Amino acid sequence: MLEIVFTVLGCLGASAFCSVTEAAFYSIPKTTVENLVQRGSFTGKYISHVKSNIDRYIASVLILNTVANTMGVYLVTTLAVTRLSHQAQFILPFVLTILILLFGEITPKTIGVKQAKKVAPLSAVPMYYITKILQWTGLIWLCITITKHWTRSKSAKAPDVSIEDINSLVSLGLREDVIDRQQASVIKNILALKSIPVRKVMTPRQVVFALPSNKTVGEALDENGNWPYSRIPLYGENKETWVGVILRRDAYNHLADGNRDVPLRKMMRPLQFIPDSLTLDKLLLRFLKQRGHIVGVVDEWGSIAGIASLEDVLEEILGREIVDEFDENVDLQEHARRKSKALAFLKAHERISREKI
Repeated sequence: MLEIVFTVLGCLGASAFCSVTEAAFYSIPKTTVENLVQRGSFTGKYISHVKSNIDRYIASVLILNTVANTMGVYLVTTLAVTRLSHQAQFILPFVLTILILLFGEITPKTIGVKQAKKVAPLSAVPMYYITKILQWTGLIWLCITITKHWTRSKSAKAPDVSIEDINSLVSLGLREDVIDRQQASVIKNILALKSIPVRKVMTPRQVVFALPSNKTVGEALDENGNWPYSRIPLYGENKETWVGVILRRDAYNHLADGNRDVPLRKMMRPLQFIPDSLTLDKLLLRFLKQRGHIVGVVDEWGSIAGIASLEDVLEEILGREIVDEFDENVDLQEHARRKSKALAFLKAHERISREKI
């Protein structure tokens, strides 16, 4: 009788180990594995190897589980024939089935899913060496070859992590109070940069503060007062022809030195131009690479559409306008739309007045 009990316990133990290991290997997030590797955890490299070769290790687990259950049933049946009555032999298969389901499958897999971060490090090392041994038998190779034949796909391998997955993690972190609402907003806004064209955030040409390049520092300051921006575009023949940009500090330095007659074009720096279809992630990389803060924006016909600055990108990331005490209009795009409507109304009114005369 004791032989049957120990055989059943051995069968259940092996089945439980395989079930909890399989569930843990599937359930442990790759982010957790990466954290273990980066911290230099002893088990981190083993778990990383498992996740990178999951089909091999799952085949190993299933082979081990099948062998354990088959051998366990065979041994229990053999022992039962010689040691149990006919009535007990009839009941034993039902009891063994229930025990395997409860303690060899359902309970261990539930534990493996819920405690994957604890179970995977404990089972990764033994499964690594068990798999090494089973590879010599050729069974793992046979299983993988067969499954690859039936699961072969002509399409490219999909990435393990998508933008939607990251957004879902951010939402989950917000619900679990791991991150606050502002942090969640910033992360999602950063991920959205690649889908937002510059035209959505640029300052329209109609409201851009620009100066004529043929003016001197003194003339420009006398006509326009204090300049509200640190970088100011210069235009040539008309306001739709931008030729460069000047820094406010350069002009103020000349003014402090008494050089009011210095032409603005002498201080002019090159102004880079970009298409209005360029996305914000590429614009941000361009700013960082070229150590720039402002670019001119042109539309599909090559006309000046406006300017975009590093501040515009940062505002999109933060989800709010960056304003100071000198900003009269918080939303310059809305201000440009109102200004365009007002100009259109005035032109229409003048045309109607001329027609009446």
